[in-house]
Amino acid sequence: MEALRALGQQLLAIWEQLGISQRVTVVLSGLALVTALGFIVFYTSRGDYALLFGRLGPEEAGKVVQSLDEQSIPYKVGEGGGSIFVPRDLVHKTRMTLASEGIPKSGGVGYELFDKPTFGQSDMAQRVNRLRAVQGELARSINEMEGVESSRVMVVMQENRLIVDPTKKPTASVFVKLATAGLLNQQGVNAIRFLVANAVSGLKYNNVAVVDNFNNTLAGGEDDGSFAAVSGTRLQAQRNLEKYLSQKVKNLLEATLGPGQALVAVNAEIDHDQMITEDLKLTPLGQVERSTTIKSEKSTNTSARAGGTPGTSLNISTGNATQPGLAGNILENNESVTQFANSHSRTNLTRLPGGIQRVTASVVVNQQMVDGEPVARAIPEMTTLTNLVTQALGLKTVAGSGDSVVVSEMAFNTTAADALNEKFDTDQQRSFMWSIARTVLYVLLGFAALFAFWKLVQRSAEEVIPTGVPVGQLVMGGV
Repeated sequence: MEALRALGQQLLAIWEQLGISQRVTVVLSGLALVTALGFIVFYTSRGDYALLFGRLGPEEAGKVVQSLDEQSIPYKVGEGGGSIFVPRDLVHKTRMTLASEGIPKSGGVGYELFDKPTFGQSDMAQRVNRLRAVQGELARSINEMEGVESSRVMVVMQENRLIVDPTKKPTASVFVKLATAGLLNQQGVNAIRFLVANAVSGLKYNNVAVVDNFNNTLAGGEDDGSFAAVSGTRLQAQRNLEKYLSQKVKNLLEATLGPGQALVAVNAEIDHDQMITEDLKLTPLGQVERSTTIKSEKSTNTSARAGGTPGTSLNISTGNATQPGLAGNILENNESVTQFANSHSRTNLTRLPGGIQRVTASVVVNQQMVDGEPVARAIPEMTTLTNLVTQALGLKTVAGSGDSVVVSEMAFNTTAADALNEKFDTDQQRSFMWSIARTVLYVLLGFAALFAFWKLVQRSAEEVIPTGVPVGQLVMGGV
């Protein structure tokens, strides 16, 4: 403490020996040095900000900002007020803290509606609240999908009545807000429809309509068996099959030739007919006696036969009259019926829809690069590639099958890709060089401030601040 007190007294004595101009010079030099050092420390130690939440509505953004102010967390608001940035090292912690507070709430209310007691509510109010909760939970789930900024779900349920109308089915409409038109592909639309249909009892996939904020109908409600429903299902099945076969061939070729060295296009025709075939075959040589029926009939018939001498004496009853004779008829009928059963085989064949009728494929491979120049491959190598594609697709090589594959070779046009890569490399190098230049600039500014301070002190007159003289001797006037 005594040493520090003595040093302070010596500095105060030197300050009193300085003139007005020297004092101003020392003060200005000190302020410049402090400012430069503060500038360097501020820009070198400034935290990097990262996105905390984006695509927020004004109400939700206000709740997030209010919570950040209460926690004294620094933040920045992006353009439009929908994006909020915080220091990168606080992003995950802040998200967890806000999530525990239920901020932000996107998609409306969910099942938290039932967190509070609902005693005294009518049955209708409870059913409406349950429907609101389901709609809110579905909207929250849809908001998590790639390409969807926000969404709303509206479900229409059949009213509970004594007489149920079977023609009235549950329906649903989904409104999605996209950043760009066409950002949500058909696979995403189908995922939304299946999600909503399986979350609502009795709701069918075809009765879910999806629209976006660009006035586009992404999916409409189709009746079962309608042309739109059937054609959409068939087209989707064909696309899935073609995508699977194309990716299968592409993975095989890229593993052989390298990434980006092959383009594959596959066209598949699917049999959508359902057929039931019954085949009955009889075997004449395999006869088996099933039954034998024998029928026998015999009948006897006796009748009077005319006799005697013709004349009047026949009609006179006399003792000498001759009696007439008797004639007998015997009828006998024998019948035998034998039934035979032929052995046979019966086959019932049911063919479900979805069989592949015909597959055609077109494959283009990039030419080899030798010393920077494209070189064509040999014919045996191209034949090998064709055989690989044929076997990978399972094509039928017999005549009349309709399956075909064409493998061609040509140099790919990579001008656009090369320009994009060059621009990316240039921007990356520019950003790296600017980062280095900024750091060096901060250091140079610090050295410049020190140099300026040293030059200002050097310009002071030696008789005012003699060099090489102890401070105590200067104070006592022993110069």
